[in-house]
Amino acid sequence: MRIRKMRAVFGGLQGAELELEPGLNILHSGNETGKSTWSRFIRAMIYGISTTERAKLGSLPDKLRYLPWNGALMQGRMEMLWGEREITLIRSAPGAGKPMGACKAVLTGTGEKVPELQGADIGEQLLGVSESVFRRSAYLSGAELRIDADRDLELRLMRLVTSGEDLSSSREAEERLRRWLRKRRGRGQSGSLPEAEQALEEKNKALGRLEEGTKRLENLRRDRDRLTQFRDALKLELRRHHRDAILERRRRWAEAEKEARELEEKAAALEEERAGRTGETANALRTAAVRLEEAEKDRADMAERLKAAREEAAQLPDPEQVPRQPGRRTGILLIILGILAAAFGVVSLLRPVTAGLPDWIAYLLLACILLMIPGILILRRTAAREETIRLERRDDIRRAETRLEELERQYRTDEEETAGFAAALTQAMEAARCGGEEDPRTAADQIDALLAELEKARSGAASAKRLAASLADALEEEPEELEGETTLTREEAERRLGETEITLRDTERALTREETMVGLLGDPLVLASDAEALRESIAEGEAEYAALDLAEQALAEAGRQMQGRFAPLVSREAGKMLKTLTGGRYTGIYFDREMRFSVQPASDLEPRVLEYLSEGTKNQVYLAVRLAICSLALGQEDPCPLILDDVLLTFDDTRAKRALELLLALSEKRQILLFTCSGRDGRLLREIRKEKEECLPQ
Repeated sequence: MRIRKMRAVFGGLQGAELELEPGLNILHSGNETGKSTWSRFIRAMIYGISTTERAKLGSLPDKLRYLPWNGALMQGRMEMLWGEREITLIRSAPGAGKPMGACKAVLTGTGEKVPELQGADIGEQLLGVSESVFRRSAYLSGAELRIDADRDLELRLMRLVTSGEDLSSSREAEERLRRWLRKRRGRGQSGSLPEAEQALEEKNKALGRLEEGTKRLENLRRDRDRLTQFRDALKLELRRHHRDAILERRRRWAEAEKEARELEEKAAALEEERAGRTGETANALRTAAVRLEEAEKDRADMAERLKAAREEAAQLPDPEQVPRQPGRRTGILLIILGILAAAFGVVSLLRPVTAGLPDWIAYLLLACILLMIPGILILRRTAAREETIRLERRDDIRRAETRLEELERQYRTDEEETAGFAAALTQAMEAARCGGEEDPRTAADQIDALLAELEKARSGAASAKRLAASLADALEEEPEELEGETTLTREEAERRLGETEITLRDTERALTREETMVGLLGDPLVLASDAEALRESIAEGEAEYAALDLAEQALAEAGRQMQGRFAPLVSREAGKMLKTLTGGRYTGIYFDREMRFSVQPASDLEPRVLEYLSEGTKNQVYLAVRLAICSLALGQEDPCPLILDDVLLTFDDTRAKRALELLLALSEKRQILLFTCSGRDGRLLREIRKEKEECLPQ
């Protein structure tokens, strides 16, 4: 089998394509570019994706890990050469819960189905081995190179040893014998023998339970009869309550009908008394009364203001009677003093002068002038002040007269409005026909009371009619004629009846269970016969168990001998490859049935346990063993491809080159895909091919 081309919608591969060549293909790319995804895609295309795996701490199952990043469903296409036919393998998802679940194989270019490749085990039909064998042989990952024991792989190698005969492995036979032994006597109390022993014990216990069950049945039947009688008495009590309820409903219906008629008559009388008066009439009365009160209040306020204004105007002082200002006397006194000083000076001048004009006379005249000038100024200022006061008083009188005129006009207007509102109230009172009532609010309250009483009578009549209608069904059902009166309330009777029915149902269920259990226990003679048969069966089972245990021991010894036959085949082939990989430093590989490995150094006589080797050498041992198993278990005429994912990361350059030389030799018979993130592998392969070309004869 050889893969030619693939197309994947798988994890981070969004419709990516990959074309492959025969022989050794080195597929180099960096981290996070899809190398491991392509290798896992190949396995998924051949064997599908398990849907039973569950997520674990630190790891995801493939059905979740490789969900396409674009949200699409998993699907893929693989073109290959199988034998001499070119076929195309197509996988898709029939639903979100079945990744890669739908698979079909068709002839490339025709769409015609390949009859041999149908069903759920296409991988085994293609490669001839199960997925567990393929994963432990032809599918190598650097992270999973370690090899563990596998029944299918052991069976495959066993068939090689037995020349292809279809034999089961000794491990499988041992497991079958162990299953038979466990079937008869397993851990704890499992197996047919403990079950038979337990059944025998149950048969013995059943005989004792049969007598006890019969006694319990009699007690349960007595309880059932007593509860049934009490239940029937409670039902009769409830029937009496139902009879009384019908009679009560009929009485209430009659009262409701009577009340409805009386309220309708009262409503009719009130309607006639109302005579067209409505809530709007009452509102109009209240509004007119409020407006009249407000108008009268405004008029009274205006009258008070007018009276106050008149009193204020009457108290204004006369402008012609301005009081003398205090400065007038000072001015007159100064003028008089000046005149007196002037007169004294003139008299002094008229007297005969004997020796010129004295100085004091000059000073006296100067004082006269100085006294008269301020006096004149003071008199003028005082006169001006008195004139200002006189003008201000005249202005106050004019303003008071103007305000009086405005207030008198407003008062007349308020009187007119008050008269209008009084007329409106009179009209509203006449329209309301208050029956001699003079207070409009009292009249409005009487109208509201009349309307409320009318509405109450109407609603009461309607409620009485509805009540009568709801009770009318009592007229259709005749009360049952029963003797006696009720002794319990209806609630108490219903509560007791519910409790009694629950207890009765529990008793009947217990009675049914007990009857079933007693019926299952059966007849004592039959139980005794069954117990004897069980004792005989236990004896036969013990004999079979002893024989199977002896056979299991013999087969284990045969398995150890058989393992000694196929283990050398794998050891010899793996030892050759390890010798090539290590340059002859290690010449042999040994392992047991549990796949515990040791190696034979060329310089030592004793094998060395694998745990003492470096990580790189360990991986070289695992690679050699896997390649040997692949050559032996999958070495048919049309070998399957060998998938290698970063298996040379821990190899040094020398051993990596030897590994590539080994893979190049193996690729002459099978296709090999080496996924690597290191450019070293491609460079070393080019060097190997160049050296081979140089060695060829010219």
